[in-house]
Amino acid sequence: MRALWLLAVSGCWRGPTPPSPAPVPAVVAKPAEPDEPCRGSNLQIGPVQASCADHGGDEAIPEVVHIELDASPMTVDGGATRRSAIVLRNTAREDVEVSLDDSCGAASEVSAVIVDANGDRVDITGPQCGMGRGCSSSTVTFTLRPSGTLRIPFVVDGRLETYDADCQPQRVGAVPAGQYRLLVYSSVKEFDVPITIY
Repeated sequence: MRALWLLAVSGCWRGPTPPSPAPVPAVVAKPAEPDEPCRGSNLQIGPVQASCADHGGDEAIPEVVHIELDASPMTVDGGATRRSAIVLRNTAREDVEVSLDDSCGAASEVSAVIVDANGDRVDITGPQCGMGRGCSSSTVTFTLRPSGTLRIPFVVDGRLETYDADCQPQRVGAVPAGQYRLLVYSSVKEFDVPITIY
């Protein structure tokens, strides 16, 4: 006892060691749900869109879905091509359903032409052909998760468009270098943006 008293007085004995605090359980983040063909956060219109067909539905794009053009500023080398896309983005905090007109495959069809200051096409040469077709009404429906996007890809072409004797479109040569405007037509929105051809 005297030995314990001496240790306590001298400060060398501090009593029993307190128990260690319980370990804090690690917080495991919930994994993101994988994308499905017609529902997800990073969707792209393509071959899978047939499985998203809704033959009885109507076209509907809610106001919370913003539509924008990918790639700015727009540039392309004469005689070359570049990829771009129309992007539909869900700005809401919940899932949003988007239905697009797909008559004649319209949901995935994007036309991009290059015009000068007078509105005349500079990416075309030779005689042109007129084509028409009839199609039944159809829509494709996608569900975008919060902040999710649906991309409609297309190609900006720096070559000249022409048609052969069978009215089949061909691309030849190069659009002359200069400052022009790119007109983008689609079933969801049209764009008119500056483009530079190098």
